[in-house]
Amino acid sequence: MDLKQQLGSSLLRVVADAYFCKVPFLAPLVAQGIQVITRMRKDGVAWDERIENPGKKSVKLEGKWKLARLLQEFTPQKLSVKIYGKSVQVEAVERFVFIRGFQPQVKVVVAKGKKEPIIFLSTELTLTAAQIIEIYAARFSIELAIRDLKQHFGLAHYQCYLGIAIDRFVHLACVAYCLFGLFQRQQLKSDWMPTVSPLHSELSFSRLRRGLQHFAISRVLAPKSASEGDLPLQSPELDRILRLAA
Repeated sequence: MDLKQQLGSSLLRVVADAYFCKVPFLAPLVAQGIQVITRMRKDGVAWDERIENPGKKSVKLEGKWKLARLLQEFTPQKLSVKIYGKSVQVEAVERFVFIRGFQPQVKVVVAKGKKEPIIFLSTELTLTAAQIIEIYAARFSIELAIRDLKQHFGLAHYQCYLGIAIDRFVHLACVAYCLFGLFQRQQLKSDWMPTVSPLHSELSFSRLRRGLQHFAISRVLAPKSASEGDLPLQSPELDRILRLAA
């Protein structure tokens, strides 16, 4: 909510996984003008109409759909979307519906998956089906950022209890992460940077860390050693150098 106040009239979207696709999570955000893009469970249901009866203070839902079956009920449209930096073709059906306990209309996109349909939900009705899929897919890069913050910047190892101290530590870790990311982008073609392995992306911090370790070892300990050579780790001097390189 504080971020929304700082942004003022600017649009703010929250992208969350299926665990948060619940009315107690959606309703307060939408009430503040914050749009949500999330996933629904594979057994999710929705309705075409929401009819309110003011006299009885009740709500009636009509036109029930098992969302996963929309791919059989309607002809899917073929979409070209960019996921993880690659353009892929996706077959999907989109529909404006209502979900139980939530007053505003939402937009669902049911896409064909490898094994079962993937159901996306957006409270922002103006987004296209392709945009909803791409925005949700971009969430994966946030997961990678959190992983790197925990593994390489000590995000999960702080020892403070006051809220302001935790906020300062998180901000400091994020600033350090961004600075190292900028440095890494400038060094992607450097000779000391290891080749990209199947287990790491081009911007993996594990790749950067390994490159810096070998660079320090080759310059300080063994200038003529192989770039992938393993050195004994019993030496206290070597341990200190590796800590500096890391």
